[in-house]
Amino acid sequence: NRVVQRGITRQLQVFLTPGKKGWGLQAAEEIPRGAFICEYVGEILTNTELDERNTQGTSKGRHTYPTLLNADWDTEDVLGDDHALCLDATFYGNVARFINHRCSDANLIDIPVQIETPDRHYYHVAFFTKRKIEPFEELTWDLDPEPWCCYEYSSRDIWHHGDSRLHSICSVIVVVLSQVIFCSV
Repeated sequence: NRVVQRGITRQLQVFLTPGKKGWGLQAAEEIPRGAFICEYVGEILTNTELDERNTQGTSKGRHTYPTLLNADWDTEDVLGDDHALCLDATFYGNVARFINHRCSDANLIDIPVQIETPDRHYYHVAFFTKRKIEPFEELTWDLDPEPWCCYEYSSRDIWHHGDSRLHSICSVIVVVLSQVIFCSV
């Protein structure tokens, strides 16, 4: 987790994408496979609070993808809406809020990282590269690695809540072990 605690060390650029995706994030340099890009930062809310915010329209047209922190690493159970937490970057966030969704060939993967506490329900979401990234290549991640997902939308055009869960930590760990090589920390 020291790699994540050091913060962003790569040169990144927020840019206006062609087409209807809006803003995106791209590499401003070549980045090797397995490199840390950034952490997804946002307000920590319960799923119930997130649903209320969405229903009340307090986001005023701002669209980001809330990341669910629904981990229980010893089981595949999903926590109830009053107990499950999520990160919402609508009002407070960093450059990760500009990372767009791409199915099947996304070049980033999200990894849960414990930093402050061993509580499995509270962790940081860190993005690492799945392959070498070329300069000025857009950085993308697959919000839901399930094969049924996919139409090319920007991360701010998709809104999951209720039973539409991201993915369990178990599936993330399987993907990580099969697709990412980490440098030592």
